[in-house]
Amino acid sequence: MAWTKRNVRSLVRKYLQRHQPQSRKFELNVAGVNRAGDYWYVLVEPNASKIRFAEYGEELMDTEEDIRAHEKRPPNLLLVPVLPMDADDR
Repeated sequence: MAWTKRNVRSLVRKYLQRHQPQSRKFELNVAGVNRAGDYWYVLVEPNASKIRFAEYGEELMDTEEDIRAHEKRPPNLLLVPVLPMDADDR
């Protein structure tokens, strides 16, 4: 498959739904997709402010592993944590 931004975004969203944080204080969303060389960098952010990476880092790693394990020819990708802006910073 020739990977595009659209289908990489769709693929990550699909697998990310399986690995949402247990706390349910927030959800993780794909904020952007960028390609550099052979790698896709998928920006993932929580939908609430003041959330630390430590609260969802494991979910990102599990999502990456799940994609590699279950997709026949997965894209080379890295899920990149992005912290949402506080309302004060906007």
